Order: sequence, then C-alpha cells, then structure tokens
Amino acid sequence: MKNKRTGYLLALFLGVFGAHLFYYKKYVRATLYLLFFWTYVPILLGWIDMLFIKKWNEEINNNILGEIEKTVNAYEDDGAEKSTLKKETEHSKSSDKTTKRQKVESFLKESFEFYNDKDIILEEFNHLTTPNDIVESVSEVKSDTENTYKRNSPTIQFTVSNSQKEFVKNSLKFAKKRGKQTKEIPFSSYWPTFSSLNDRQLKWYFYWREQVLNNNYIDVDLSYIFIFVYELLNYSFNSKAAFNISMLVRLMENYEDRFPEINKYLTEWIADMLYELGETDLAAQWDTTEDRIPPLYNEIQHNKDSLNSISITYWKPYLKNYRETEFFKQNKNKIYNKFKQGIVTVQKRINDNSENVLNEWFEQRDRRIVRDLYQSAVMGRRFDPVHVYVKEYRPTDKLTEMVSNLFRLSENIVRSESGVKREIKVDDSVLPENLKNDLLDSKDRFKMVQSKEQSSKGSSIPKKPANEEPESNIINLNWEEIKRKEKELDVLQNAIEPSTANDIEPIVDKTDKNAVTSLDETNNDSFFSKEKSDHASITAMGIFNDVDEDYEGFLDSLNSIEKEFVLMFESSIVSFEKAAAFAKNNGMMLTVLLTAINEKANENLEDILFEEDSDEVRIIKDFQDVIDYVRGDLIEN
Repeated sequence: MKNKRTGYLLALFLGVFGAHLFYYKKYVRATLYLLFFWTYVPILLGWIDMLFIKKWNEEINNNILGEIEKTVNAYEDDGAEKSTLKKETEHSKSSDKTTKRQKVESFLKESFEFYNDKDIILEEFNHLTTPNDIVESVSEVKSDTENTYKRNSPTIQFTVSNSQKEFVKNSLKFAKKRGKQTKEIPFSSYWPTFSSLNDRQLKWYFYWREQVLNNNYIDVDLSYIFIFVYELLNYSFNSKAAFNISMLVRLMENYEDRFPEINKYLTEWIADMLYELGETDLAAQWDTTEDRIPPLYNEIQHNKDSLNSISITYWKPYLKNYRETEFFKQNKNKIYNKFKQGIVTVQKRINDNSENVLNEWFEQRDRRIVRDLYQSAVMGRRFDPVHVYVKEYRPTDKLTEMVSNLFRLSENIVRSESGVKREIKVDDSVLPENLKNDLLDSKDRFKMVQSKEQSSKGSSIPKKPANEEPESNIINLNWEEIKRKEKELDVLQNAIEPSTANDIEPIVDKTDKNAVTSLDETNNDSFFSKEKSDHASITAMGIFNDVDEDYEGFLDSLNSIEKEFVLMFESSIVSFEKAAAFAKNNGMMLTVLLTAINEKANENLEDILFEEDSDEVRIIKDFQDVIDYVRGDLIEN
C-alpha cells in the first residue's frame, strides 16, 4: 500500500529526479525526468505533479487490493481441495512426526548443552533465582531497539548501541558456541571484549571456556578470564543467577593463586550480584568495603598501651576553639609533649573506672549509603545502584571537649613552667580531678627550701655554750609599714564613698604607737549598702587583685576611646554595623580602630583581642576578662 504523504514529500524534494514517479510505478516518465534533471525543468514538473498525487495513490492502491483479493481466492480454492487429503494422512503421519521431533530435540540438547550447570552450582547459592528485571534488561539488549516512533506509517526505529551492548549481543550469540582444541594465542587488554579478539584468539577462548565449564582450569591469560567474567555478570551466557555466581566463585578459587589481583575484583562483583538479588546477608560475607573508621580510632587500637606515641596530627582534628598564640608558636614541642603525657594520664583514670577509652570517645552507628554496582566491569545490561548499610565510628562530644581542654591545660602548664603568669581559659569540669598537679614537673610542685652545704670531714661538732642567753620573745613591729597601710585604707574609703566622705568619722585613731585601725559600725553598713555595692566590688577588684603585668601594660596602652570600645563587648559579640557606627562617631574607621587595639594586644598579650566575621566582631574567648579590668580601670581613674 502506498502512502500519499510519502508521494508528496518525494515530489517536493526529489521531483527533479522523478522519484515520486518511480514510487507510483510510472517508469517511462520517471526516466525522462531523470535524464533531463540538469535542465531544472523537472523541478517545476514535479511540483505540478503534486496535484495528481492523490489520484495516482488511489489508483495504485486499488490495483494492489485487487491483486491481493485474487490471490486470497485462489488460495482458498486450493486449500479446499487439499483439506480432504490432509485429514486422511494426518493420523498416519502424526506418530512419525513425534518420533522425529524427539530425535531432533535430543540431538540439539546434546549439541548445545556442553556442560552441566547442576555440577557447577554451589549449595549455598542453589536457592537463588533471577529476577524478571534482569531478564528484561538482557532482552532489551538482544532486541536492539531502544526507541520506536510510529505514526500511521512508515515506522521509524532509533537504535542506540555502544561497545558494552555489543559485547552482550556477541555473548548471547556465542553462548552455545563450543570450542575445539587449538593453539593458545597470548592476549592482553585493559577492557577485554569479543571485539578485542582476532579469529585465532576467539577459537582459543571457546576452547578454554568449555574446559573450565567441565572443571578443567588450564593456564590462560588473565584477559581471557575477564571476558568470561563479564559474560557471567551480564547474564548473557547463562540466565541463572545461581550458576553465574557459583561460576565466579569457582574461577576465583582456581585462579587466585596464579593471578592474586583477580581476588580484589571478583569478591566485589560477587557482592554486587548478591546485593542486586537482595541477598544482603550473603553479600555481607563477600563485601570488602571497610567500615568508616577515623584514623585516630585505628591508632588508639594499635597503641593501646602507649597512647603517647600517637602523632599529634591524629589529635588535631578534634581540637576545637583554639587559636595559636605567639607563646604556642615558640613552645609548640613542649606543649605537644605535655599534651601526650596528659593523654596517658586521662587513659589511666578511665581504665581505673573499668571503662574503655574507645567506648568513651567513639560511638558506633549504622549508616545507609548508595553502592554503585560493578565498578570497572564491562556491563551492557541495565542495572541500578542499591542501598547498603556500613558501620561508622563517630567521635563523641567527650573526645572533642577532652582534647580541646587538655591541650589548653598543657599550654597553661608550659606557661607556668616558663614563668608566664597569664593563662588561657580551661574548662576543668571535663577533665579528671587534679590533672594539672599530675602534669606539673616535680620542680614546680616541690620547692627547695635549703640547699645542702658541703661540710669538711674530720672536724668535731662544737659543744653547746655554757652561758647561753635565753631567746627573746619580744615582737618588733614595723610602724612605717603600718602607717603606709593606713594611708591606703584612707584612699580606699575616699574612692568608694566620695559623696559621703564628710559624714564619716575618721577611721584611724592615732593615740600612740599601739594605735588600732577600725571602722564605725554605722559607716560600715553604709560601706556595704546595696546602692553602691557594684562600684565597691569593682574598685576593690581593681586595687586588691594581683593584676597580671601583661594586662597592666595593655590597659596603660589603651586610650579612652579604645577602652569604651572594649566595654561594648559584654556579650562577647557586637554587630558589624554597631561597631562601625561607634568608630564613625569617634572620627575613625572601624578597621583602623581594630588594628590599633590588636597591635597593642599582640605586643602585651602575645595575641590579638578582636576578630572579624562576615557580619560581626567578637572578642577572643580567652581575653573576656579584659572587659572587667578595663571597667575597673575607668572607675578608679
């Protein structure tokens, strides 16, 4: 049957060659068009012919239908004549056909089944069956038709193929191919497929494959083995899952001594096949995927009795909220050694409580991941990734808190041993009790009160004097020191209550050298009144506390604007806009103000005081007490 659309298209685009006339079997006219196409006149004639396409199409289709009708009638007449003879001979020939069919089936079975799959299937895989999805994926490759477009007629088919699908097609074609004994031809290929083999290598492959199927594992090149492995993975040689997996196991067991590298690939692919079949328990026995274990976990396992031998590199990932100070940069090796001593001490304390450091510092969880199947294999059939569960060891909060605070404590101890008074903040609650005393060197914990003097040998011990004067029990007082302290107390009282200084009676009664300093009870109540308690505590702190020399130098270096800026950080964090507004109100840029303060802090405290984030400014955690010192300094002055 002819299609009008096809006729129109041929006349429009190929009418100059008379293609539409050939289509409708007008051969003489079509030949003239073809002979004179160079004159371009047939182009115009072809377009004119489009007016007659409908008529020509109906005529030729009617002729075709008439011929078909005549053929059908003749066939029916002939069939009626033969039906009687067929019935007479049908019974006599049926028994002969059955016998011949059985002989043919027997011959084909003997010819194509050149191995017994039951002898190959292992007992542990005998229950496995092939899912329909896998069978369909192989059938898709075999049919070689991925997409079909059909609208009325004609039908257009789009076929997509690649080297991996071609491998599956060849495998299906050669699945029943037997091999004859022939000379081995060396073969080596990174991704071996049938297209990589020449004729002589292909003959050897068929011979070797038949030998291993009959339990004769002869020597062969590794690339030949991988071709057979790819056939089994694609279910193109045999559709039975139990057979394919069992054959892979037999190949690995018989060739792993000759090719150790084959073990790595086959164990992974066997696990992939079992995961694809949903046999999770069986797959776990073959799965070589390592549990997700942090490097520190392995190091602790391998060095249970000597944690101090573990490199500091393994501990650093768990060190949080720590900034390297100038002191650290100059004494890092001492701090590292002190930290390792502390780790051993912490481990001993945990063991004393009948606990294990690994259980204390790590927790085990099952995590679901996506497993991509058949990595590095030639796979022409369709398959999907699967979900599997792996064990994951995660560090606990106890580990990060312990490491962070132990490291800070180690730096403080080294500071103390080096004569540096200022310390960084440490949360002692997460560390064992009295850990600092255990880590201090003996020279810091025990002070020498008297050095041993060298005595001369041979001299006698002097005798006790006959007239020994009794020791005097008279106490000598330093009156100048007492007077100085009295003056300091006067200054203190005036600083605390400047507004009520006239109402307070003198606090010093100087009657003689045995004068006693006292406070009036009424004035004492006023001294501790709630109204002025805040100022009193701050001023007292500023006067009596032993301020660190570094802090004292830092406070002296700050001007009034810088001190006011420091007091803005009561909550440790100030928004960038608020800090910039303060700097602008005082006639400077925020960057200049921060740089000036940080330079002074670095000079006196060996570290910066402020750091900038994207939208905020924050004070360094270790220097939050600077705010109290600055407030006390402003009130005192």
